[in-house]
Amino acid sequence: MIISWVPTLLLFLHRLFGVQCSPSTNTIFTESGTGYSNTYHFTAASPWKLNWTAHGDGGSFVVQSHSLNNDQVLGIVGTSLSGPPSGSTWVYDISGPMYLRIEGSRPADWTVEVSR
Repeated sequence: MIISWVPTLLLFLHRLFGVQCSPSTNTIFTESGTGYSNTYHFTAASPWKLNWTAHGDGGSFVVQSHSLNNDQVLGIVGTSLSGPPSGSTWVYDISGPMYLRIEGSRPADWTVEVSR
């Protein structure tokens, strides 16, 4: 019986706070870390959405997607950590098995989430 009110609650939160709520079944991949890193491999079909958060002491934050055979490299996020510590973007130009490369001019704590 509890599950029947979940869609209504998600719609309410979205309308009240502008929060994008989606069922966890849309999440393909989530990873957190600190500093430079290559994420675990995952597979996504275009288009897919990248949600990210990063907290650091200034500097830059960069996310690139790399196909497993490195024939496709796409810069997705390039921002200063003096601005908003989170964002999201739709990615249309790369599909298939890949990983994300996280870079920055200073170490930052970050989380990335790929969803449909």
